[in-house]
Amino acid sequence: MGDSFLKGSLSVTTTIGNDSVHFNLATTAPEAYTSATLSGQIVAHGDSLYLSLSPSEFFLSQTKWNIPAGNYIVYSNDYLMIRNLRLESGLQK
Repeated sequence: MGDSFLKGSLSVTTTIGNDSVHFNLATTAPEAYTSATLSGQIVAHGDSLYLSLSPSEFFLSQTKWNIPAGNYIVYSNDYLMIRNLRLESGLQK
């Protein structure tokens, strides 16, 4: 690990209210292929958390991957459901 591993920035923006959190997490680095932008909403209802990601993107092994809208994840004690979570990169899905 050299100095470049520590260069970059992280930005986290949240809006909290009514049992929900809207978030936007963005990273940047000097290299173009090391950034990520994740945004979405988390809602607490009963004993469950509901996560839906807005259109987001990240790089993995210098390849850009997109997360389209229309997905959600439900988590509670002893339960995890993932629906319509897709990762896309060009023609790969």
